[in-house]
Amino acid sequence: MKPPYSFEDVAAQIGVRMIEDAVTDALPDYWTRRAAEFEAARPKRGDYFGHSTRADRIAQDARCAATAEACRQAAAVARTSRPWWLGALVQDVFEGVAE
Repeated sequence: MKPPYSFEDVAAQIGVRMIEDAVTDALPDYWTRRAAEFEAARPKRGDYFGHSTRADRIAQDARCAATAEACRQAAAVARTSRPWWLGALVQDVFEGVAE
């Protein structure tokens, strides 16, 4: 029995998804949202902490804060620079659509 998909179709879908991820990672809005998500993940008064210790919560807070800051820095870099590959990628995509 033949599978309902072909290798070429799957490879094309994977390629499209890789391009989408690369473009998304180059956008400052993506990194700004990620920073907000890590800020929201920081431990807060009233959260359920289970069996974690105060030291565990302090370490988690420090990790989330540092990651949020790294995301904000990535957003700043994305705002001030343009990926070298983006122009060629867009041109290739439009040429592929035009064919």
